This record gives sequence, structure tokens and C-alpha cells, in this order.
Amino acid sequence: MTPTDTHKLLVTDGNAKGREIVIGSGEFVIGRLADDDNGRLADDPELSRRHARIQATPDGGIEIQDLGSTNGTYVNNERVTTRRRLQAGDVVEVGQTKLNVLDPLGRSAQPTQFGRVRSQDTPRTPLAVPVTPAKQPTVPSRALPRGVLIGGGVFGVLAITGVAVALAAGGGHDEGDAKAVKSPIEPKTLTVAQQIKKGSPSTVELTTRGPGFNRGRKTTLSGGGSGIVVDAEKGLVLTNAHVVAGQTSIKAKVGSGPEISARVVSQAPCEDLALVSLRPTPKTLVEAQLGTSSKVAAGDRVIALGYPSAFEERVSDRTLQASEGIVSAPTGKTRLGNASPALPEVIQHQAPLNGGNSGGPLFNEAGEVIGVNTFTSGRGGSQNQNAAIGIDRVKSMLADLQAGKNSGFVGWQLLPMTGGQLPLRPRTTGRQGSALVILSVDAGSPADKKKFEFGDTIYEIDGTPVRKFQDVCDILNSKSSGDTIRVEGYRFPPLSLYGARLNSLQSAIVRGGLHFKRTIKLR
Repeated sequence: MTPTDTHKLLVTDGNAKGREIVIGSGEFVIGRLADDDNGRLADDPELSRRHARIQATPDGGIEIQDLGSTNGTYVNNERVTTRRRLQAGDVVEVGQTKLNVLDPLGRSAQPTQFGRVRSQDTPRTPLAVPVTPAKQPTVPSRALPRGVLIGGGVFGVLAITGVAVALAAGGGHDEGDAKAVKSPIEPKTLTVAQQIKKGSPSTVELTTRGPGFNRGRKTTLSGGGSGIVVDAEKGLVLTNAHVVAGQTSIKAKVGSGPEISARVVSQAPCEDLALVSLRPTPKTLVEAQLGTSSKVAAGDRVIALGYPSAFEERVSDRTLQASEGIVSAPTGKTRLGNASPALPEVIQHQAPLNGGNSGGPLFNEAGEVIGVNTFTSGRGGSQNQNAAIGIDRVKSMLADLQAGKNSGFVGWQLLPMTGGQLPLRPRTTGRQGSALVILSVDAGSPADKKKFEFGDTIYEIDGTPVRKFQDVCDILNSKSSGDTIRVEGYRFPPLSLYGARLNSLQSAIVRGGLHFKRTIKLR
């Protein structure tokens, strides 16, 4: 690399992917306690408090030094044990983040030298390295944003990525002579309008069609929700399980782009999370920046983004909408109805939600996703109390979902019903109270292999009565892949029997003919 007053590194992997870091004549500290936001690399969870330092050298180059980090600092897969000079094409790895050293023209050249290939299975251990006191920069650091314009129909999307430490002073000048590069600085607090521009290419509209009940008959219902882009290259979108579970048709749209097909990749029904894949993958997708929910506090300002339905005549007429509010309470456990699971980490907030917001992002003021909107309370006396699954809980499951692994998945969509709503009246079955009715069964699922169908009513699992969705989750959460559950209930009766008043003998015959006990092997 030719000596120069500034050097650039491009983040190619990690939470800060796409960000360009500019190193001036001072130093750039990477770590969770870094003074500069860019030094925290979008809160990379594997960074140490003070992880590494990149510093200018007197001859106009730059070098990197590990500051005694837990996970180590690597250049071209080789661990840094002393100060190491960086060249154009070098690949720096810190925590979950990779950075490429660019040449003076801003290109990522081939590495000048390669280290030994590091085994991914080998745990990173702390390395005892003498840490010299940090040299104070001779000029103040500044954040220099870099704008990327992405076309998207009526949505002109400006995806702003941060750039750090832009210094224009040459070596040998004192602080008074140094002049920082003048450039607009990305605001730390986004307005609602700025959040819409930043978040729109990361927020997806989902429209669904699936089965439902209407006066004892099977019908098709239209619905929908929202989603969050978690892998733009692969077209992977995170949403709520209740948005897509059991749906026979799922369509997706980003902004004013064309409607495309989506398929379910994986589900965790008891966490109300699912991952869908868009095909073909839209080129306008932008991965959402995931923050952390552990730092959320009551009173924090939040913005919800999604595709709710309110005044539209049809579900497909929904448009991207934003709403603003504050956090009522930080993460805690909650259950919001018999048809929903008990969610272990939920942010309660007051950003208004409507049907169609489910699965969409909840942003903090910095534009980071801190939650996945899932429910609005419908309880009497509750007003504008809404719930979002904490993003820390989501991130703990995201790798498995992206690998196509399901959790607590049987493959049925269940609806709690009581009394006269049930396909078979309590007088006929001899069972009182509510039960769970199957609305649909996913093809190839464990439930499908055991011939469960629409309308089947479930009263017990493993000898335990089940009346609400959480009853099923309590049982499934105690099981592992390969375990079995024993399901007892009644088949969906012929439509001619629906609502019929049967005498004792007729009821006994129907009860015996439609009763079932089946064992399902979980996967």
C-alpha cells in the first residue's frame, strides 16, 4: 500500500456489514467500550471491551495490535500476537466481524500474504499479550457517513452506513493545524421519516391464504403480516409463526415491487417465530440491523414499521406504515390469549399496532431492530398495550432457523374452541369444556404422516388435557427430537352430523366411530 494520510477498511461480514471505516493519522480502537460508534461494529457480541487498535505509522502506513481480547484478532486467518502492519487485501477478523483492507483507490485487492487456515472448531482462547498504553490521537475523530442509494419504485431508499475516523491532517502537524473532512454526520436519533427510508427495504409485506371455520364448514380466509430481512443475499425473512403456519399460499412484496412467492423454511411455533424464503430474491432487499433488547428501558422511544390493514378494502391493498410510541415495560414473560404461546422475552410498548403488523420490526431511535411485533392486547380495559418478541431471544434461535431446523413443531395449526363451537358437541363426546381444533396440517409434517386433518379435535396429549395453545407448548418443550407424544381426540364428523341432536345410543355410536388415539414421533 502506498503511504497515504487515510486508509480504508470495508466490513464484509458481521452486524456492520457494508460499512466503510476510514483510518486517519490517529488511532482507531475496536471494542464494546470504543468511543466511536463505528468501533463497536454494530455491537458485535463477540468483541471484548477493548479488543484491538489500528494505528497510523510515521511512514504513512497502518498497523493493528490486539489489546488482550478474549477471542483474539486475526489477519489472513493468522492470530495477531504483536503489532502487525496491514497491507491492501489483508482480511482482518475480530469477533464475528471481517474487514478487508482497501487499496488507495478503494478496491479490495488480493491479500499480500496468507496465514495458516484456522480451524473453525478450535475455540479461541485469551492470549497473554503485553498491552502498551493507548496513544492519544493528535486530532479528534469524526464519523463520516457513506450514502448508498437504492431504487425501489415510490420508495427512494437511502441506506446510510457509518464511516469512522476521517482525518485530513498529514503526519507531523499538531492538533491546531489539523482539519477534519467536512461531511454530514449520520444522526444518532432518527426521525420517523428517516426510519421509514432506512427500514423500508428491510421490511417485507406478506399476504396469505389458508383454511378457516365458518358455521361448521371449511372455508378459505385471506390474511397477512410483515417480515424482517435477515439475509438479503439468500432472501430470508423473519416473521411470526402465526402469520404463516398452515397457510396454503404465501406471497411477499417489498415496497412497490412485484408480488413474489414465499415458502416456509422453518418454524418455532412455541416462540411464535418462523423464517420464510423469497423466490426470486428481490435485488432491493437490505438486511435489517439487529440491535439488543437487554438495554431496553421503560420510556425508550420506539418505532414500529409494517404493513397493517385498517382502511384498505382488500388485504392486498396494504401499504407500509410507521407508528411511534414508548416502551411501557422492558422484556418479561407474557401470554396474550388461549391461541398464543407464553412468550419468555417480550417488550411491552405503546407504538400502535393493527392486524398485519405481526412479524414486523420494532426499532429503537438508532434504527436498530430490538423486537419482532407479535400481538396487540385485546383484553377488556387494555388500551394500546402491544408486544414485541425481544431481539436477543430471536438471535439465540436465528442460526437454527436459518439452518432449516424447527423447534416444537408438529405441523398442525390449532384453534381453541368451546362448547357449541366444537365440531362435535360435548353431549356427543361426553367431554365438557374447550378443546383444540386443527385448522390445517403441513404436508410432510409429523402430523401429516399420522393422517391428521382439518377439523380433528384434540382433547388430551400424553394423558394431559389440552385446552389452549400453551398447554401443547408445555408438553412439547419437555420433549426432544425423536421423542413421541400420544394424542387423543375425535375425527371431524360428516357435515350432516354438525349440530345434530343425537340420542344416547346414537351419541355412543358416533363417539366410538370417531374417537382416535395416535402416537406422533417428533423430529
